[in-house]
Amino acid sequence: MYGPRDVGSATDVPSHGIALLSRFPVRDWRARRLAPAPLGMPLRMAGRPGLTLVRDQPRAALAAVLEGPGGPFTAVAVHLSFVPGWNVAQLLAVRNWIADLPSPHVLLGDFNLIGALPRVVLNAPGKTRTPPSPRGWFDLARTPTYPAHRPVVQFDHVLATGVGATAASEVRTPATGISDHRPLVLELSL
Repeated sequence: MYGPRDVGSATDVPSHGIALLSRFPVRDWRARRLAPAPLGMPLRMAGRPGLTLVRDQPRAALAAVLEGPGGPFTAVAVHLSFVPGWNVAQLLAVRNWIADLPSPHVLLGDFNLIGALPRVVLNAPGKTRTPPSPRGWFDLARTPTYPAHRPVVQFDHVLATGVGATAASEVRTPATGISDHRPLVLELSL
Protein backbone atom coordinates (compact mmCIF):
# COMPACT_ATOMS: atom_id res chain seq x y z
CA MET A 1 0.00 0.00 0.00
CA TYR A 2 1.32 3.39 -0.92
CA GLY A 3 0.47 6.86 0.34
CA PRO A 4 0.91 10.35 -1.14
CA ARG A 5 4.63 10.41 -0.29
CA ASP A 6 5.21 7.08 -2.05
CA VAL A 7 4.01 8.11 -5.53
CA GLY A 8 6.53 6.92 -8.10
CA SER A 9 8.33 4.65 -5.65
CA ALA A 10 6.34 1.47 -6.30
CA THR A 11 8.35 -1.69 -6.70
CA ASP A 12 7.58 -5.11 -8.09
CA VAL A 13 7.16 -6.43 -4.53
CA PRO A 14 3.62 -7.73 -3.91
CA SER A 15 1.60 -5.60 -1.52
CA HIS A 16 -1.92 -5.34 -0.10
CA GLY A 17 -4.19 -2.38 -0.31
CA ILE A 18 -7.59 -0.86 -0.87
CA ALA A 19 -9.01 1.78 -3.16
CA LEU A 20 -11.33 4.72 -2.72
CA LEU A 21 -12.95 6.05 -5.88
CA SER A 22 -14.76 9.39 -6.00
CA ARG A 23 -16.73 11.50 -8.45
CA PHE A 24 -15.95 14.51 -6.25
CA PRO A 25 -12.66 16.42 -6.35
CA VAL A 26 -10.08 15.21 -3.82
CA ARG A 27 -8.63 18.07 -1.73
CA ASP A 28 -6.26 15.92 0.29
CA TRP A 29 -5.64 12.27 1.06
CA ARG A 30 -3.59 10.03 3.29
CA ALA A 31 -2.90 6.32 3.60
CA ARG A 32 -2.10 4.22 6.64
CA ARG A 33 -0.67 0.75 6.86
CA LEU A 34 -2.14 -1.44 9.58
CA ALA A 35 0.11 -4.23 10.83
CA PRO A 36 -1.17 -7.79 10.74
CA ALA A 37 -2.04 -9.51 13.99
CA PRO A 38 1.01 -11.34 15.39
CA LEU A 39 -0.96 -14.56 15.85
CA GLY A 40 -2.95 -16.61 13.37
CA MET A 41 -6.45 -17.87 13.98
CA PRO A 42 -8.06 -21.25 13.30
CA LEU A 43 -10.79 -20.87 10.66
CA ARG A 44 -12.98 -23.12 8.57
CA MET A 45 -11.79 -23.05 4.97
CA ALA A 46 -13.91 -24.07 1.99
CA GLY A 47 -12.84 -27.48 0.71
CA ARG A 48 -10.79 -28.34 3.81
CA PRO A 49 -11.94 -30.50 6.71
CA GLY A 50 -11.77 -29.11 10.24
CA LEU A 51 -9.96 -25.91 11.13
CA THR A 52 -6.96 -24.38 9.38
CA LEU A 53 -4.58 -21.96 11.08
CA VAL A 54 -4.71 -18.77 9.01
CA ARG A 55 -2.14 -16.00 9.39
CA ASP A 56 -3.34 -12.42 9.21
CA GLN A 57 -2.26 -10.12 6.38
CA PRO A 58 -1.20 -6.48 6.32
CA ARG A 59 -4.26 -4.23 6.35
CA ALA A 60 -4.87 -0.66 5.26
CA ALA A 61 -6.88 2.53 5.66
CA LEU A 62 -7.25 5.25 3.04
CA ALA A 63 -8.74 8.67 3.86
CA ALA A 64 -9.74 11.38 1.38
CA VAL A 65 -11.04 14.87 1.98
CA LEU A 66 -13.58 15.36 -0.79
CA GLU A 67 -15.27 18.51 -2.05
CA GLY A 68 -18.96 17.56 -2.07
CA PRO A 69 -22.01 19.61 -3.07
CA GLY A 70 -22.48 20.70 0.56
CA GLY A 71 -18.80 21.38 1.22
CA PRO A 72 -15.84 19.26 2.28
CA PHE A 73 -16.25 15.89 3.97
CA THR A 74 -13.96 12.96 4.74
CA ALA A 75 -14.41 9.47 3.33
CA VAL A 76 -12.34 6.64 4.79
CA ALA A 77 -12.04 3.11 3.37
CA VAL A 78 -10.72 0.35 5.64
CA HIS A 79 -10.03 -3.36 5.59
CA LEU A 80 -9.45 -4.50 9.16
CA SER A 81 -8.00 -7.73 10.54
CA PHE A 82 -10.17 -10.81 11.06
CA VAL A 83 -8.46 -11.45 14.42
CA PRO A 84 -10.80 -10.48 17.30
CA GLY A 85 -9.48 -7.64 19.41
CA TRP A 86 -6.79 -6.74 16.90
CA ASN A 87 -9.47 -5.35 14.56
CA VAL A 88 -10.95 -3.29 17.42
CA ALA A 89 -7.53 -1.74 18.10
CA GLN A 90 -7.16 -0.98 14.38
CA LEU A 91 -10.59 0.70 14.29
CA LEU A 92 -9.72 2.90 17.27
CA ALA A 93 -6.39 3.82 15.64
CA VAL A 94 -8.21 4.83 12.44
CA ARG A 95 -10.74 6.89 14.44
CA ASN A 96 -7.91 8.83 16.08
CA TRP A 97 -5.97 9.10 12.79
CA ILE A 98 -8.85 10.91 11.01
CA ALA A 99 -9.97 13.12 13.92
CA ASP A 100 -8.26 16.22 12.47
CA LEU A 101 -9.89 15.86 9.03
CA PRO A 102 -13.01 17.84 8.05
CA SER A 103 -16.37 16.57 9.20
CA PRO A 104 -18.69 14.94 8.32
CA HIS A 105 -16.82 11.64 8.35
CA VAL A 106 -17.94 8.53 6.46
CA LEU A 107 -16.12 5.31 7.34
CA LEU A 108 -16.68 2.25 5.15
CA GLY A 109 -15.30 -1.15 4.29
CA ASP A 110 -14.69 -4.64 5.60
CA PHE A 111 -14.38 -4.21 9.36
CA ASN A 112 -14.48 -7.96 10.13
CA LEU A 113 -16.64 -6.93 13.11
CA ILE A 114 -20.27 -7.97 13.42
CA GLY A 115 -23.46 -5.99 13.84
CA ALA A 116 -23.39 -2.92 16.06
CA LEU A 117 -19.87 -3.55 17.38
CA PRO A 118 -18.14 -0.98 15.10
CA ARG A 119 -20.53 1.77 16.24
CA VAL A 120 -19.98 0.86 19.89
CA VAL A 121 -16.20 0.91 19.42
CA LEU A 122 -16.21 4.23 17.53
CA ASN A 123 -18.35 5.89 20.23
CA ALA A 124 -16.16 4.66 23.09
CA PRO A 125 -14.35 7.40 25.01
CA GLY A 126 -10.86 7.96 23.70
CA LYS A 127 -8.09 10.37 22.98
CA THR A 128 -9.54 11.85 19.79
CA ARG A 129 -8.47 15.42 19.13
CA THR A 130 -11.97 16.48 18.10
CA PRO A 131 -15.18 14.90 19.37
CA PRO A 132 -17.68 13.34 16.96
CA SER A 133 -20.99 15.10 16.36
CA PRO A 134 -23.39 15.16 19.36
CA ARG A 135 -25.14 12.09 17.94
CA GLY A 136 -21.82 10.28 17.59
CA TRP A 137 -21.05 7.62 15.03
CA PHE A 138 -24.02 5.70 13.66
CA ASP A 139 -24.70 2.95 11.14
CA LEU A 140 -25.97 4.10 7.75
CA ALA A 141 -27.01 0.53 6.93
CA ARG A 142 -27.69 -2.62 8.92
CA THR A 143 -27.86 -5.68 6.68
CA PRO A 144 -25.97 -8.98 6.40
CA THR A 145 -23.06 -9.09 3.93
CA TYR A 146 -21.33 -12.43 4.66
CA PRO A 147 -21.10 -15.09 3.29
CA ALA A 148 -21.87 -13.87 -0.21
CA HIS A 149 -23.91 -16.92 -1.22
CA ARG A 150 -26.32 -16.50 1.73
CA PRO A 151 -25.49 -13.53 3.99
CA VAL A 152 -26.22 -14.02 7.69
CA VAL A 153 -23.81 -11.57 9.41
CA GLN A 154 -22.68 -8.04 8.70
CA PHE A 155 -18.89 -7.66 8.46
CA ASP A 156 -19.04 -4.77 5.98
CA HIS A 157 -20.19 -1.39 7.24
CA VAL A 158 -20.83 2.24 6.38
CA LEU A 159 -20.80 4.49 9.44
CA ALA A 160 -20.89 8.26 9.71
CA THR A 161 -20.71 11.15 12.10
CA GLY A 162 -21.82 14.68 11.34
CA VAL A 163 -24.62 13.74 8.91
CA GLY A 164 -28.38 13.55 9.38
CA ALA A 165 -30.15 10.36 10.38
CA THR A 166 -31.93 10.22 7.01
CA ALA A 167 -28.84 10.87 4.87
CA ALA A 168 -28.68 7.27 3.59
CA SER A 169 -31.15 5.62 1.25
CA GLU A 170 -31.45 2.79 -1.28
CA VAL A 171 -29.41 0.30 0.77
CA ARG A 172 -28.66 -2.94 -1.05
CA THR A 173 -26.21 -5.84 -1.06
CA PRO A 174 -26.08 -7.14 -4.64
CA ALA A 175 -24.65 -10.55 -5.46
CA THR A 176 -21.49 -10.04 -7.54
CA GLY A 177 -19.73 -13.41 -7.59
CA ILE A 178 -16.30 -11.80 -7.11
CA SER A 179 -15.89 -11.98 -3.34
CA ASP A 180 -16.84 -14.02 -0.31
CA HIS A 181 -18.58 -10.83 0.93
CA ARG A 182 -21.40 -8.88 -0.71
CA PRO A 183 -20.79 -5.18 -1.28
CA LEU A 184 -22.82 -2.79 0.85
CA VAL A 185 -24.19 -0.12 -1.50
CA LEU A 186 -26.19 2.96 -0.53
CA GLU A 187 -26.98 6.49 -1.62
CA LEU A 188 -25.71 9.19 0.74
CA SER A 189 -26.79 12.82 0.72
CA LEU A 190 -24.21 15.19 2.18
